[in-house]
Amino acid sequence: HEVWVERVPASGTGGWLPEEQILGNLTAETKGAIRNLFAATKVYCQTKFPHLTADLNEFSYAFKVTKEDEPSGGLSIGLPAALAFVSAFLQKPLPQKVAASGIAVSESHRFLAIRRVGDAAYKVKGTYNANFAALLLPRENLPELTRSTEVPAAVVAEIVKPVASLDEALEVCFGPDVWIA
Repeated sequence: HEVWVERVPASGTGGWLPEEQILGNLTAETKGAIRNLFAATKVYCQTKFPHLTADLNEFSYAFKVTKEDEPSGGLSIGLPAALAFVSAFLQKPLPQKVAASGIAVSESHRFLAIRRVGDAAYKVKGTYNANFAALLLPRENLPELTRSTEVPAAVVAEIVKPVASLDEALEVCFGPDVWIA
């Protein structure tokens, strides 16, 4: 599903993602995970990109998942949400033909790990059929994809970009110069 993050100048205290600004048909568990991930990604960006994030508390934030028909649940939204937050915090647009799925786990201020998701083969098929250039998936999913009869190995090799951390995902999206800004 498509996700986006918006930031607007805060009237009063900023720097937050209010619960009522998590939009879309999401389960309560997923909404809680999004709020936790917002906080972790904000600290991550302030640690990694202090020169680009001095103004984060001057804005209020909104998060939107475009799916409305049935509740979206689960934590595989973690990597796309973290990428959307980074994009908003740094004011750097993400490539439009890149999809992502992965559980984001904050291990420290400087490191967000990307963990295995379910139904990886179906996510590869969906990305390929939507004519996307790449799909960022947890490196932990590669063994099952190489054994999968659902997706040809050539498709996996063509579009899957395995990542184990948000650092690696940012380099796939923005190139190795992402750290030089």
